[in-house]
Amino acid sequence: SQGFNMTIRDINEISKLIMLKQQNGLELDTSICSDFEKNTKSKNYIFSNGIDFIYEKGNSAFVSGDYNTSIEHYSSVIEFAPEFVMGWFARSRAYSEINYDGPALADLEKALSLDSRHFYALLALGQLLEKLDMPALAFKAYQKTLEIHPHLAEGKQLQELIALQVLDRLI
Repeated sequence: SQGFNMTIRDINEISKLIMLKQQNGLELDTSICSDFEKNTKSKNYIFSNGIDFIYEKGNSAFVSGDYNTSIEHYSSVIEFAPEFVMGWFARSRAYSEINYDGPALADLEKALSLDSRHFYALLALGQLLEKLDMPALAFKAYQKTLEIHPHLAEGKQLQELIALQVLDRLI
């Protein structure tokens, strides 16, 4: 059962089912729930125990500093659950740790295309842009992060630190 863990894709799918029933003059009843589950069951990897297990193995490898292994685990998560934003975000962090900045940037781009309000991905984008000596763009990423989550202490600190650097370059 889906519970309240619905994605935009899920909402669109249930909306289609409701419209289809209405177009066919059918009564809206509980069969929508079983139709929805049948139509989306193969697509809902995000809350799968297997995906969670692989993701957590990636996290364990990351925390222990084994970034290559964490990349392998996160890549498996992405392969099986390409709509799981945290898989892309986590792999980008691991890539960044081993200075694979191009792939890290590509993964952040994918994560943000799936969820443009993922403030941790935006924060990581700012950090990566800062690492790539693009302080003005990093500042904008931190600014966007704080628009979404205005009380994120790390975002405030990073933006304050880079603000001076951006102002110095403008002078």
